[in-house]
Amino acid sequence: MKKAFRHIGPLLFATLLAWIPATALASRGALPELDWGCIASHDTSPDGSSRSRALGPFFEKQDGTNGTDFLAVRPLYDKVDEPQEHRSLQELLWPVCTYKVHDDETYGSCLVSSWQDFGNTNAQSAHRFTLLPFVYSGRDKSNENYFAIFPLGGKINDFFWQDRITFVLFPLYCSSRVNDVQRYDVLWPFITWAKGGGKRKFSVLPFYLRSVNDGKWDKTSILWPIWTSVKYMYPEENGGGFILFPLFGHIKVTGQETWMVAPPLFRWSKGKTIREVNCPWPFFQYSAGETDKLYLWPLWGEKRMKSETSWFMLLNLISGGEIDRSDYKVDRFMIFPLVFSESRTMKETASQHSAFTNDATFARYFKLWPLMSYRREGDTTRWRTLDLWPTKDMAPAERNLAPFWTIYSHTRVDDIKEDEFLWGLFRWQRGGGAAYVSLFPLFSTGRAETDNGDIREWSFLKGLIGYKREGLRKKYRLLYFITF
Repeated sequence: MKKAFRHIGPLLFATLLAWIPATALASRGALPELDWGCIASHDTSPDGSSRSRALGPFFEKQDGTNGTDFLAVRPLYDKVDEPQEHRSLQELLWPVCTYKVHDDETYGSCLVSSWQDFGNTNAQSAHRFTLLPFVYSGRDKSNENYFAIFPLGGKINDFFWQDRITFVLFPLYCSSRVNDVQRYDVLWPFITWAKGGGKRKFSVLPFYLRSVNDGKWDKTSILWPIWTSVKYMYPEENGGGFILFPLFGHIKVTGQETWMVAPPLFRWSKGKTIREVNCPWPFFQYSAGETDKLYLWPLWGEKRMKSETSWFMLLNLISGGEIDRSDYKVDRFMIFPLVFSESRTMKETASQHSAFTNDATFARYFKLWPLMSYRREGDTTRWRTLDLWPTKDMAPAERNLAPFWTIYSHTRVDDIKEDEFLWGLFRWQRGGGAAYVSLFPLFSTGRAETDNGDIREWSFLKGLIGYKREGLRKKYRLLYFITF
């Protein structure tokens, strides 16, 4: 599978596009080397990448100015190489198959199978292979091999936050270990016992359960969830309580006390840092202190914490909020699934320490689904229609699917602007000392300023009548083949 991913890209590229020019353009704002509308084109993208496209949205190849290369034969295959980040990605019929290399690690997946190598240059490196939910094999970081066939039996290391899992005829028997805690299950999850690292646990569900963490807590349940009790022994927080479900509950610890009636419907808590009322939950929720919250569910709700504020209306169909980062803040608003808006604004106190020049909004995103989307990040702006992806743009969908439904797009990077309609049927590029307009196949006209002089050109019906001037040299074309 790895070899197939490594070689399929160059083969597809050579087969489908051997005829597209490979010459990179001189600079941003240069005139296209080739422009046959949505059939084939070779030009410079607004960010300065050498770009080749063909068959509308089906083929695209970009050689970035920062060394990043991109190739897509949509919707079959795409590849991204980022040498500066020591990273590469290949996708086949996304999301069916993915292959990634980052530094010395490799990850691949295909349908329900996945594999990972944690050291490509080391023959004894840790690796794993999974075929969900049946086969698990690999070698862990301590150089120990493992293998399991679910539900028959075997051993799995470093899985589901467990250091080791061993099972036979699951759920008949299973054991697991995390650090110093060893746990055993018979007829999981009904009979369990565990010990190690100051922790002890024994349960025969639903009849009896006891879990102890020495010096921290002691929890007991009888006929769960009918009776549960807890005792806390933390130095800064001690006490305990109980819940008799569904009638009553009471918990009292250092600095806080909670009462419950018909839990979890009615709850009152009061402490040094918080006051909380659920009456009844989830329809009315109130808290004050470390978290300020008032919910009149499902109509309206608002919650404020130290660095985040959120609110909702009508079952979260309308929602928004603000996230306070160290040097900037994020504002969001959403009417699901029609509207999504997000902006990022630099704080005044952080602007002098950041790469941004002031405290204005440096990033903005807006989507009116499925009609259009708008994105601005720094000096780069993009507007397009349609946009059928139902959430905020996701990188794999952008690479493999978005060009199919992008009927019109406007892109701006610094002073370079580009407008395209129907994958190049209409194309308008300007900025960087050049301008070019084409309506394939009717006409095209362009001009550019170069070190060798100005270039002026125009063409009608792709060469039925044409003109080009480079410096003092002029060329006329008539009936496609006659030039003088």
